[in-house]
Amino acid sequence: MAREAMLATTLVELADTLVGDFDVVELLTRLADRCVEVLDVDAAGLMLVAPDGDLRVMASSSAAMRVLELFELQSQEGPCLDCYRTGQAVLNQDLTSAGGRWPRFTVEAVQAGFRSVQALPLRVRGSVIGALNLFHRESTEMSQGDLDAAQALADVATVAILQHRSAVETQLVNAQLHHALHSRIAIEQAKGVVAEREGLDVEAAFTRLLTHARNHQLRLADVAHEVIRGTLDTATLDDASDLATTELVEQADTVTAEGPGTLSRLEPILKMVDSAAPVDAVEVVVNAAATMLGAEQVSFLIADLSGDAVIRFVRRDIEGADAGAAHPQVETVPMEGTPYQRALVSQSVQVVPEGPRYRLFAPVTDRGDALGVLELVVTPRPDDALLERLMSAVHALAYVVIASRRHTDLFESVQRSAPFSLAAEIQRRLLPSAFTCEAAQFTFAGWLEPASHVGGDTFDYSVDRNALHVSMTDAMGQNVKAAQLATLALGSLRNSRRANVTLAEQAQQANNALISYAQDNEFVTGLLLRVNLKTGRGVAVNAGHPRPYRLRDGDVECLELEADVPFGILEGSTYREQAFQLAAGDRLIVVTDGFLERNASSADFDVAAAVIATAALHPRDVVHAFKTEVLAATGAELNDDAAVLCIDWRGPGLAREPSMPLATD
Repeated sequence: MAREAMLATTLVELADTLVGDFDVVELLTRLADRCVEVLDVDAAGLMLVAPDGDLRVMASSSAAMRVLELFELQSQEGPCLDCYRTGQAVLNQDLTSAGGRWPRFTVEAVQAGFRSVQALPLRVRGSVIGALNLFHRESTEMSQGDLDAAQALADVATVAILQHRSAVETQLVNAQLHHALHSRIAIEQAKGVVAEREGLDVEAAFTRLLTHARNHQLRLADVAHEVIRGTLDTATLDDASDLATTELVEQADTVTAEGPGTLSRLEPILKMVDSAAPVDAVEVVVNAAATMLGAEQVSFLIADLSGDAVIRFVRRDIEGADAGAAHPQVETVPMEGTPYQRALVSQSVQVVPEGPRYRLFAPVTDRGDALGVLELVVTPRPDDALLERLMSAVHALAYVVIASRRHTDLFESVQRSAPFSLAAEIQRRLLPSAFTCEAAQFTFAGWLEPASHVGGDTFDYSVDRNALHVSMTDAMGQNVKAAQLATLALGSLRNSRRANVTLAEQAQQANNALISYAQDNEFVTGLLLRVNLKTGRGVAVNAGHPRPYRLRDGDVECLELEADVPFGILEGSTYREQAFQLAAGDRLIVVTDGFLERNASSADFDVAAAVIATAALHPRDVVHAFKTEVLAATGAELNDDAAVLCIDWRGPGLAREPSMPLATD
């Protein structure tokens, strides 16, 4: 495989972890291996900081490399340690003349056959979480292009790890790192077991474990544990020759078709994004996309909070006076019946001819969550190669939007079509950052349409390795009082969920919190769901909430969930965990009573009928259709908040549809 193609494939693999759960050890092992393959170095290794602040060896391209890195930690000197401590790269260090800098490490490194070394930090915006070591057996200097490529690989891996960390509380980050370290121990033990039983050296044993994990879409640590427990016969492990490379080859062919120089542009773009202020990072990517795609004009339009319009956030005219200007004048574009809407609904590029030119509308999404649209004008008609490059550009743009909006209010300020009340601001902060999530087993989507007087509805979800967790709550009252009550209930539910207690215990703790801190006669209804990702078996707690609707084979029914007391009503209340089973193709719809209030239900809005009417839609479009219909039914005068969730269950082992297929006219 060509070097540029391999580099592109590696960047795609690392960037993909930004939007999904991943195994830290496998991620770093893949990065170490690919550094050797792509950068023409003889060995690579990575160290990651543990919760106690000390570095740990997490991945090595060879057994000799791992021994050397362990010695580096033991002797507390060496390039990786210097790089981590200072945050600065150690470049082109000749080991034969570095005895004064690292006297003990240098002796060991030279004896191991290495003559030169580089160390690059794993960092983003000042956060250093580890370092990457690159060794040569000859006294040689890496070119600036290779150093830039190595730093780009390290940066993407760092963003992936930090993005994953930001989704959990600090205690869970520590638990994740502890788990990664324990996984490393299990992997080392499994390597020994495979080597002994199959008569292999340690490196070949590790290759067998890694190949088996990748071919069967399993976590490397899980395969290691099965080998140690004896539940996986080492003789059945896939051989390296069985490695499924077809998809990688296809990706490489696609990238190669982009033409020379395309990949070389990725490295400086990543560096520019990292050095730019968060408010400018999106503009950097948009301008780069315009250059890479040869566009005469390019705009990024961000979806507003109503879901009914997009707002022009960045615009660049190659020959115009506004080149590079970011939102100089906010322009709101209604989406109904436009290519913007068709792009987001179909999740495909829309191509609209305009004389000799063509206007392209590409959806910018993250796991199905619609962030906006990238609009371009190109000449001549786009071919498949350009459309492939466009798809890569919008995926990169999605990652940058997600990372940048954590640091600034600018994105959300632009997305608001009207000022928020204090109650609405509190309520907005309680909702998840993404309203849609696509995974192999399911697609989740939610929507909240607040009443003119905020009613205290919230919803939440979280995915771990084994289960999808969902909650919907409805706090009594209106405005700030309702928002405060919702904050108390949801804060308790999130806290107990992150402590890994049962649904019944989560409900009891929420009830205790309201009994302790809410005023008399204040209460919250709630529905808590947990679905096992491997079996589809669900568990529910119903604290006085409307029952979910299930669509199965064209028929709609309410799940038979008995209602317990709402949170905050009765001190010492206990809550029942009630089981249900999802089958492949099932759809669950959960609503708050805003859809059932008299001015909604008496105005020709029937929830069961709406479930059937929207059966063919993506969950993201289902919840938006529910919102649109209830507003139409009530004349946009809701007496109470209206929240709706939609969960499509595909079952374990089934791949989700790609977020963005190729374009059509």
